[in-house]
Amino acid sequence: MNRLIKIFLTIVFLLGIVLTFGASLTVSDSLKKQLDETHNASKRIEVLVQLAKNYLKSEPDSSIFYAQEALILSKKAAYQNKLGDIYGLLGDVYVMNDRLSLAEKYYDSCLFFLERDKNFSGVAGVLTVLGNINVVLDNTSEALQYYLRALKISSDNKILNRLPYLHLNIGTIQFSANNIIEAQNYYTKALDGFEAVNDSINIARVLSSIGSTYSELNNFELANDYYKKALAIFQKLNSAADIAGMYYNMAILEKKQDLFTEALKYLELSKKNIKEIDFTYAGPRLNISSQVEVELGENYLLLNKLKKAKPHLLKGYTIASENNFLVDTRNASMNLSRLYEQMGINDSALYFHKIYQEVAEKLINVENIKKLATIEARLKYEQLEKDQELALLAEKENQNRKTRIFVVVIIILILLAAVLMLFLKLGRNRVKRIKLEQTTLQKELEIRNKELTTNVLYQLKKNELILNIIQKLSQSVSKLKPENKKVIEEIIRQLETDSGDEVWKEFEVRFQQVHIDFYKSLTKQFPDLSSNELRLCAFLRLNMNTKDISAITYQSVNSIDVARSRLRNKFGLSKEESLTAFLSRF
Repeated sequence: MNRLIKIFLTIVFLLGIVLTFGASLTVSDSLKKQLDETHNASKRIEVLVQLAKNYLKSEPDSSIFYAQEALILSKKAAYQNKLGDIYGLLGDVYVMNDRLSLAEKYYDSCLFFLERDKNFSGVAGVLTVLGNINVVLDNTSEALQYYLRALKISSDNKILNRLPYLHLNIGTIQFSANNIIEAQNYYTKALDGFEAVNDSINIARVLSSIGSTYSELNNFELANDYYKKALAIFQKLNSAADIAGMYYNMAILEKKQDLFTEALKYLELSKKNIKEIDFTYAGPRLNISSQVEVELGENYLLLNKLKKAKPHLLKGYTIASENNFLVDTRNASMNLSRLYEQMGINDSALYFHKIYQEVAEKLINVENIKKLATIEARLKYEQLEKDQELALLAEKENQNRKTRIFVVVIIILILLAAVLMLFLKLGRNRVKRIKLEQTTLQKELEIRNKELTTNVLYQLKKNELILNIIQKLSQSVSKLKPENKKVIEEIIRQLETDSGDEVWKEFEVRFQQVHIDFYKSLTKQFPDLSSNELRLCAFLRLNMNTKDISAITYQSVNSIDVARSRLRNKFGLSKEESLTAFLSRF
């Protein structure tokens, strides 16, 4: 595989997404002054974060110090909304310091807060950085999972500017696992994305990667076309690192066709551009240097120029072995073994052959592990996708169930409301009817009361008339003849008896028609009341005075007063309480 493409694409992109801020001395001094003057926790955190950003490139240790201070203060003051930014900043700082494992830890913490806040663009960005870190750490399985997750989030949330980078990086991992066709598919998508925004440098890098896939497929013509297109763009952009990589790839292509002299020309051009690389990290420059030196030595060896081959192979071997570049170490030791064998130096040939066997066996294991890890990563991701799909389906079904329940509840509530409205309407009608009935009854009661009162008054008048007649007859008895006197006395006696009984019977009938439960309620509470006392209570219930009662009962006023006094005692009433008011309750 073409490791050079992987290294440069990943490292350059990794640096490109790190937040970089030029450290302005004036701005930093101003921020420090603000920090000394403010005691507000939120404001201090903001100033500390800004200071950390300002020192990110120029003074990494200062940047770490201020970022850590911001983190401590945020945790202490419980400012959760600042923690995500601070963790991300610490990740940036440690990336700049080439402490990738520690950076990965802080990016993981940053990811938690971004996911919590549903910042999908931020989540996709951090997942991409974590993927890049794992590529550099040679954890391609983990890297692929991060990239695939970032790709899904970016696709689902239309984060279009990130898609081509992810397609490029995923394609590079597939290429490293020798999944050439799949790599080409991703590279094609990446090329379309970069062309859409006219991103020249990345267009060239994708063209170079596509060329490498055709080189692996031994389609040399197409590979050469893509390499030349990429080289032209890199030369226009004056990108020394990419130019060096392109010449190296073109040299490999020529060697595959046994054009060793042409390959040497390209390798010399690559070596020349390596010297012009202005790169913060030494790793990529050393890696391409070791590859170029080994390839120079191998091509000279193939041309049987042993003296020219030897220094290049030894230099390539030294760089590779010191920096644990296994592929270059294997190639260099293999060619050195062949070189010394041809030179007749058998001890050295055997020495490097043993190294070759050890490293080759190690690489086979590493490559197999990588392939298995890539397959495992793909399977894990596919399983993750299935789990997410199942979770989404379950959530959708749950939502549909909730919706159905909600609709049913709404329908039930509507029906209940309708029933309630009906009951309210019926209730109001019933109340109206009851009120109407009560009004009617009240009016009827009033009418009956009036009739009863009228009847009582009529009876009073009639009694008065009868009494007058009796009185006049009584006055006339003494003047009558004996035979007539007896008759008149009998008439007087008959009038006195009949008039009282008739009055009382008629009164009781009419009274009970109006006050149905009066006697029942009164006797229930006061069972020892006599019939005369009940009769007096009835007259009092009609609010009749003592004189009227005396007239209708043929009792004297004093007798009625005595009877009223007895009733008050039976009822347990004080002098201040009205007997008539008391009886009106029954």
